[in-house]
Amino acid sequence: YKALVLDLDDTLWEGTLSEVGIGKIKENLKSEKGVTFIGFMIFIKYLADELGVFIALCSRNDPKLVDSALKEMDSEIFPLKNQIDCIIANDNDKSDNIRIIAEQLSILPKSIVFIDDNQIVRDEVKQKLPEVFVPEWSKHNEIVAQLIGACIFERGELSLNSQNRRKQYRIIQTERNQNTLPELF
Repeated sequence: YKALVLDLDDTLWEGTLSEVGIGKIKENLKSEKGVTFIGFMIFIKYLADELGVFIALCSRNDPKLVDSALKEMDSEIFPLKNQIDCIIANDNDKSDNIRIIAEQLSILPKSIVFIDDNQIVRDEVKQKLPEVFVPEWSKHNEIVAQLIGACIFERGELSLNSQNRRKQYRIIQTERNQNTLPELF
């Protein structure tokens, strides 16, 4: 697997951004409630840094609200700050958004692990995108144990190439954002 696609609300932080707001989300992350979420994000950050795993966010939220929230976060309570390769926030089915993420990252959907706290959403993705790995979990320590135990990101000799691929992707994205490269369709 080359990418992790993560939900935000109740997966990376406790609470629903559109309902409780960024202030309450930050308060939760700074409290005892946030320990599990921060530990999970540190694990994800390790996968990105050491193994070159792409990190993408797929959230049913207003994109402006998500962008604003991520800008307000500091790396102490949100270890994934500056680690996210792709963000899609809208009200579309997550399976449709995962297809878009795969295209943006230039990988196949079968190279993606999708993590969401909502069973209905997980079932929707499993049904519409059976090639995406969607683990079952109810607590963060369960999902970490599954990802470690299944060795799905183990690739020793490939990790340097993976890290380079991720760095190259970031350079290309930065240049596109600065309009120095043509947009490809």
